[in-house]
Amino acid sequence: MSTIQREDVLAQLVANARLASETHRKQIEDLDPVKAGGTAFVPGYAPYIGTDYFEDRTQGRRVLFYALSQNFGESYDAAATWAADWAIGLNRQNRAFADERRAAMQPFDTGHIPILASLIRSQLSGRLPGPAESIYPEVAATNLSKFSFRSLDKKRTTDKRDSLRACWEWFSQLEVELLRPDFIVCCDARVHRIVRDGLGDRPGIIRVPFPSLRVINRHYRKPPRQGHLSAEQISQRIAACDRDCPVAQGHTLASIVGRDGYYFAEVNRRMAPELLGSPTGD
Repeated sequence: MSTIQREDVLAQLVANARLASETHRKQIEDLDPVKAGGTAFVPGYAPYIGTDYFEDRTQGRRVLFYALSQNFGESYDAAATWAADWAIGLNRQNRAFADERRAAMQPFDTGHIPILASLIRSQLSGRLPGPAESIYPEVAATNLSKFSFRSLDKKRTTDKRDSLRACWEWFSQLEVELLRPDFIVCCDARVHRIVRDGLGDRPGIIRVPFPSLRVINRHYRKPPRQGHLSAEQISQRIAACDRDCPVAQGHTLASIVGRDGYYFAEVNRRMAPELLGSPTGD
């Protein structure tokens, strides 16, 4: 039943992404998003949904992660494919995972979201995962803005508030309704603000610092503090089958923990009280 449910929900979200991209194309283009090759409109898309997201064992700890946007450039090869073939573009996160075990989403593909999801799972379940309990099939993740933006000189990525607000209305409200997450983790204060505005003052909406190297290098390169998990303890909360999974730039989940341990330990410490409160789901 869970497989059927996932496929039904995914089909509805892909259909909605198509409808929203067609219906609001003029409004989207007025925001001046990045176009493939500078000319081809790139549609929005449905979230990555793990194959076991709706399984009975995940009840009470289903997590939906929101980041900002893909922010690719005009010459990004995949964008040309997404623009030319909407069947691929609308479901690009799940297709990317099936092909490459990535989700076309920067903090997911760097390993930070899978590690955070593993920490959340251990907090909620009160135990360490079994060696074969991969986190990847259990989570959902996507960007709040489904469109990418660059500065006028095209050298820097930007994230437009109008796009974040519009995409919440056009895409994310239905994502939350159909995915029914117990917790929503917002990677960035701007994302958190939009989600809070949309859902009201509900428990289970958690803000975490965006896990980019720029943010981590600036704020999270410190010695461990009292109450922090060690890198070894963080690794223990990642299923053994996931620790050596390759992620972006030649890393694995284990090596990302070793490099960015303070970030994960501090975010885990901050999340704990919110995770022990009431979730968003029924």
